Amino acid sequence: MTTQPDPVHHLLDRLLRDVLLPEEREQLAGAVRILQARVNEQGGAASVAVSAVRLMNQAGAQRDAAEARVRELEAQVARLTPGTSPAEHCGHQIPALTKHTERTECVLRPGHHGSHATQHGARWWWISNAEATP
Repeated sequence: MTTQPDPVHHLLDRLLRDVLLPEEREQLAGAVRILQARVNEQGGAASVAVSAVRLMNQAGAQRDAAEARVRELEAQVARLTPGTSPAEHCGHQIPALTKHTERTECVLRPGHHGSHATQHGARWWWISNAEATP
C-alpha cells in the first residue's frame, strides 16, 4: 500500500526542482495563505491562553495573600477572646483573710507545684487537699 505525498510537500518539491507549472504556483500560494491564516489563529489563541494563565496566577497569589490574612486575623481574634487562648498564669484567687484583703490571683505558670504567689511576692497555699476554685 502506497501513500500519496502531501500536496503542499509535492508542490514544494516541484518548486525546488524549478519545474512548477503556473497553475501549481497558484495552488502553492493558496496553500501557503491557508497555513499562514492557521498560524495567525494559533498565535492569537496562544496569546489568549498566556493572558488567561497570567490572570490565574494573579488570582492564585491574591487568594494566597487573603488566606494568610485570614489566618493572621483568626490568630489575633483567638488571642483577644477570653477563654480561647492558653492561660498565662495559674489564676487561683488569694484567700480573703480580711474584708480589706486585695483580691489578686496567682501569677505563676499554670500547673505549678507548691504555693501560689501574687505579683507582689505574697505567697499562700491551701491546707486541704481540695483546691479552691478560682
